[in-house]
Amino acid sequence: MLVIQKFGGTSVATPEMIHKSAAHVAEAYRQGHQVVVVVSAMAGMTDQLDRYVHDVSLAPDLREYDVVVSSGEQVTCGLMALALKSMGLPASSWLSWQVPVRASADFSQSRVKDIEPARLQEALQRGMIPVVAGFQGVTDTHDLTTFGRGGSDITAVALAVSLKADRCDLYKDVPGVLTADPRIVNTARLIPFMTGQEMLELASLGAKVLQPRAAELALSQGVSLRLLSTFEPGDGTHILLQENAVEQPLVRSLVCQKHQAQLSLEYQDDFSLLLKELERAHVSLDMMSFLNGRMSFSLPQEKADQTKSLIQQIQGKEKDVSIQRDLAKISLVGVGLRGHPRILRALFDVLSEKKITLEGSSLSETRMSILVTEEYAELVVRLLHKAYDLGGEQPHDQELRSA
Repeated sequence: MLVIQKFGGTSVATPEMIHKSAAHVAEAYRQGHQVVVVVSAMAGMTDQLDRYVHDVSLAPDLREYDVVVSSGEQVTCGLMALALKSMGLPASSWLSWQVPVRASADFSQSRVKDIEPARLQEALQRGMIPVVAGFQGVTDTHDLTTFGRGGSDITAVALAVSLKADRCDLYKDVPGVLTADPRIVNTARLIPFMTGQEMLELASLGAKVLQPRAAELALSQGVSLRLLSTFEPGDGTHILLQENAVEQPLVRSLVCQKHQAQLSLEYQDDFSLLLKELERAHVSLDMMSFLNGRMSFSLPQEKADQTKSLIQQIQGKEKDVSIQRDLAKISLVGVGLRGHPRILRALFDVLSEKKITLEGSSLSETRMSILVTEEYAELVVRLLHKAYDLGGEQPHDQELRSA
């Protein structure tokens, strides 16, 4: 079996933790598996490198920015290879240009174009353990580039696709995917199995366990994933290519994103031009609605003023663009949510009982999102977690199925 093992920043934060992570690699290798390791920078290192860049330059050139921040993975890559060698294992470090991992020239937000597997395959056939630096790629003009935050997840999944790996294991500082953030809900529990579509929804909604582009790549290419803890025993969460929806609960997990805003403006025919400009500015819109000739949408609060200015540049400064701040987006992720009124009823019962105003909502087959005032966010998450019995055996799901 060929397994990709990826270790995030907290899993390699210190030399001691690197040795703990290396022990997982050694176990898989001694069980007879071929193993390719992918590593992130040590926890906090990318932030430190980013600060160095901005201390030197107020408006850094992105090519040079990528040269600096990608060095964190190079350090971890060499240290992991050394740790494995100290255990008597035949490991070697690989940077992106050595694989090579070919990427687009969109510095700091690059995308994997292709990976040439021949050299890695040859190393595996010789019994080697390649340790690959995550997060980084090399352009057609031999420039280093990076994939954005969480980019080592992308490297790991892309390698799994290129090498046709049997599984991609992503080691984190949590036991897997949980029903809610345990810092908010102390009864949050591990979800042992979930579908790729559910994982993609959770990742895109801000769950930190998997980078959204990595989730999208895994789903589209049929990569079998497992998310598990570096530090605790357990089998983690298996992301399945297919799953029998009849046997899984309707509501699987809750995600809370604070610091959200809602913009409202008069709808105009040049909306497609506006969307094009917002895309160019890397502004993501969500929960879009149209009512009485006005359009509203949610977005991260930090982008609100920039987006308002951009809208007024396009449509005219006299246009009324209102911003509602200090909101939180709470999302329910599962399957078949659209067709079950009792799920909606439970939601509105919680809001009504606490007299919490619903500021916005959207609904699809796999997720339901609501906007509420940020001060009520954690309370709503805890109440919904209880209402849908996500901390127990979920008897209400059986009741909902019979509806």
